[in-house]
Amino acid sequence: MKISTQSTLRSRWQHPEDPPGPVRYVQEQFGPRRQEARVLGQPARGVGRPRLLAVHGAGGDYTQLNPVLYGLQRRGVSSLAMNLYGHSDAGGGTQATASLELNASEALRFGERLKPGLLALLAVDVGAMAALRAAQAHVRSLHRLVLIDPFIYPDPALTRSLSVVLNCPSLRWQESSLLESLRSFLGHVMVITGEPMPMPLPRHRTERLPPLTPTEAIVRLVPPRRVSRVVITGCPGQVMPWLHSHPGMADRLSDSIAGFLGPI
Repeated sequence: MKISTQSTLRSRWQHPEDPPGPVRYVQEQFGPRRQEARVLGQPARGVGRPRLLAVHGAGGDYTQLNPVLYGLQRRGVSSLAMNLYGHSDAGGGTQATASLELNASEALRFGERLKPGLLALLAVDVGAMAALRAAQAHVRSLHRLVLIDPFIYPDPALTRSLSVVLNCPSLRWQESSLLESLRSFLGHVMVITGEPMPMPLPRHRTERLPPLTPTEAIVRLVPPRRVSRVVITGCPGQVMPWLHSHPGMADRLSDSIAGFLGPI
């Protein structure tokens, strides 16, 4: 593992704002290629071994998580967030040559660097798949899981190319064994979404039961005393893009997440 005070990928970042505290960049070797991660340290203590692993979502890089991770850093929560292959210029590769299984292996590799101190996971949309795989691997130490707009796929989708998976509806997502593994997760879960979009009623129908979503499935799988659901008022769609243009709400959400994580 190579550690540096400067990123070699800065020109490729989607959101180039600097962090509010100390930062280091680490690179892991994956066969012939390298993947970079960013470690945000505690302002008062510098960069040490973080206890929170963060996974970005579809089409992003680790800077997608800036509104939340920078807010957490200001509150003394350190983190490690890695780029994922096939999602962005910073992550490298193409959707045709990447898969959710490959992304999960990247998250697991960086997560092993934090072992045995990995206490918390945070993930956005399809990053939830990698986070749930990492949660299985760190079940003895992990006690907090934060999922933002979680998107779940059935097991066969894990090995298909991202170019296919990300451009198709997630059919039969309820069959995911990763989702089912939450039944045995002994930690606490926070699920964060925007406000639900209104659904048009079909002709000649006056009422319609809303379809079950991954968020609702997660809330049902985890015992009520160990699950929290946060709906961001005024956010009409995906949370992370909205937070980038609403720093005040991002700061308040970071405060809620920090409280949920507790002293890590």
